[in-house]
Amino acid sequence: MHQEQVFERIYTLDDARNAEFQGSGIGLSITKHLIEAMKGSIHLSSEPYEKTVFMYIFQRITY
Repeated sequence: MHQEQVFERIYTLDDARNAEFQGSGIGLSITKHLIEAMKGSIHLSSEPYEKTVFMYIFQRITY
C-alpha cells in the first residue's frame, strides 16, 4: 500500500510514529538518490506487521 511512497521526500506513516522519536521522512529519499547516483537500484518487499526487506543492487566495478 505505502511501498511506492516510502521513497518520496517527507513521507511518513502517522500510525507508525513513536511519540518519543519522530523522523523527518527524508532518510529513504536520500538513500534512493545516492544509490541511483551510483548506478544502483533499491527495492522494497514488505509483509505488513511481519517483516520489511530493503534490497540494494549495484553493478560490479571492474578496473
